[in-house]
Amino acid sequence: KASENIPIFGICGGYQMLGAAIHDPEHTESEYEDIEGLGYLDMETTFAAQKRTTQVTADCVQLPFLGKMLEAQDMPGYEIHMGKTEFGPAVCHPFHIRAKAAREADCWDGAVVRGAEGQKGEVVGTYIHGIFDHDGFRRQVINALRGRKGLSPLAIQRNVKAEKEKAYNHLAAV
Repeated sequence: KASENIPIFGICGGYQMLGAAIHDPEHTESEYEDIEGLGYLDMETTFAAQKRTTQVTADCVQLPFLGKMLEAQDMPGYEIHMGKTEFGPAVCHPFHIRAKAAREADCWDGAVVRGAEGQKGEVVGTYIHGIFDHDGFRRQVINALRGRKGLSPLAIQRNVKAEKEKAYNHLAAV
C-alpha cells in the first residue's frame, strides 16, 4: 500500500485500478457503468467494446523509483487492453513505445507518482505486459528494492529471453 510506504506497480488492469475511475458505458466488462478506482494516479479509463492485442517495443525513459532513476532500452512486451485512458496534467509517462506490431510507433505509456502529498510510497503503472522480462529493467527494480532494505545491488543473474527460447525449443522438439 502506498500509504504504508510500500511501492505499487500495476500492469494493465492493475494499472487501470490505480486511477480515479473506470467507466464501462457499454458494459463490456461488468454490469456497472462507473466504478471508483484507488485514486493513486490522476487518470480515468473508459472501456470500449473491442479489445486490442499488440506486441510492442519500448524504452524506459527516466522512471523515478525509490530514489533511483531507472532507464532501459529495447524492452519487448505486449498490450492487451480496450478503451482509452485520459490523464491529468501532472502525470509523468515513463515508457516510450517505439514499435507496435513490428511497425514504427511514437507514443507514451504508463504513469508514475512520486511521494505525492498524503502518500509516502511510489506508484507506477503501465499497459506493457512482460515488462519484467527485460533483464536490465527487472534488475534495476529489484536493486532499488534491495537498496531500500539496506542490501547491496546485484548484477543481472538471468537471461529470460534465452531461457524462454530454450523452453520453446524443448517444446518444439517434444
